[in-house]
Amino acid sequence: MKSWSRQKPRKRFSLFIIILCLILTILGITFRFTNLDQKPYWEDETLSALRANGYKTNNLPTKLLKDKIIDRDTLLQWQRPNPDKNLSDTISALVSHPEHPPLYYLLLRSWVLKFGGSVRRMRSLSALISLLVFPTLYWLCRELFANNPHSSLVGKTAVALIAISPMWIRYAQEVRQYSLWSVMIIVCSAVLLRSFKFNRWYHWFIYSLTVAISLYTHLLSILVIISHGLYTMIVNKQLIPKYLYAVIVSLILFSPWLAVLIYHYQLTTGIISWLNQSLSWLSLCQAWGLNLSRIFLSWSPQYNSYLVYLALPILALIVYAIYFLKQTTQLKTWLFVWLLIAVNTLTFLLKDLWLGGQSSRIPQYFFPCYLGIEIAIAYLFVTKLSSTHQSRQRKFWQILIPIIIFANIFSCQFNAQADR
Repeated sequence: MKSWSRQKPRKRFSLFIIILCLILTILGITFRFTNLDQKPYWEDETLSALRANGYKTNNLPTKLLKDKIIDRDTLLQWQRPNPDKNLSDTISALVSHPEHPPLYYLLLRSWVLKFGGSVRRMRSLSALISLLVFPTLYWLCRELFANNPHSSLVGKTAVALIAISPMWIRYAQEVRQYSLWSVMIIVCSAVLLRSFKFNRWYHWFIYSLTVAISLYTHLLSILVIISHGLYTMIVNKQLIPKYLYAVIVSLILFSPWLAVLIYHYQLTTGIISWLNQSLSWLSLCQAWGLNLSRIFLSWSPQYNSYLVYLALPILALIVYAIYFLKQTTQLKTWLFVWLLIAVNTLTFLLKDLWLGGQSSRIPQYFFPCYLGIEIAIAYLFVTKLSSTHQSRQRKFWQILIPIIIFANIFSCQFNAQADR
């Protein structure tokens, strides 16, 4: 009877978490497709459609580039498929900007040819791809917390947190490659853990394929590969040869675009040279604070000065979640999350602080870091709420977690109705 009485509250708790996560995930899906064409179609999205449709920047009339205000119909004629432009034109346009690998833009071209080139339809591709984050993240958490009795709940909670995160929703609604990159970061990470577990040749080959696809999606996937390599060196040195073989295979598969990057090295460095323009430490700190806050809370840009101050308690929560993960899980679990966060973050922070530049203020560059943060916080929330001790600490989390969830939902609702 005693064991049954203990199990009953646990079952109720698990059922409550599952229902809550399901509701939040449905909300997140709804927000991703709400008012897709309402927000301004900004410069980077314009360039995405331009290249996918086979146009180079120098194809545009000089007048179009110089005018501050561009007529909508004038702009849209360069955003729609042109029967005179074929696949080779698209590849040529992408080669002219090799800092962006071609995979997403080729998918976008196929999507536009099939469904049309309206803003809503183009953004729908990113929104649909972003839905793949949910099952793949759940899979990653199950692999990562395999020895934890709450691994399933951690996975569901991580999915729910990302589903209603205003930052993840924002990039799920842009005509850019970040939704696809998010999926590939998660997939190649889960496949690596699977390869560690079973150590079959085909698992390592699949890992090679996923890494190659990640590189064809975003060049910063190299930071994820480095974090995986450090993880392999520390956790299981015997697997280093297989990891290196897998990476070599992925680089061979990526070699066509790697050759483009090498051939157009000066062009590429010239295009991204603006990232080397130094900003003051105060400006960088403000950007870091805003980017950190937007994981959970985001509203009109006119209130950004207030949002910066919320970065301090949010940073405290993140630091505690990362610390708590280390204290309560095995090395192979917490180290994976730590490296995913640290390699990505330190690369840009140290570069900007030491050599100068502003790469660290670009939120899109930190998707591996954000992913690690969401996993750590999901584990923290589940562990704290599942505690059987009726203590003040547990009551604190029972109050804090609903506040965070409400802040996420409020931000998503505000942004869904915003027109800028």
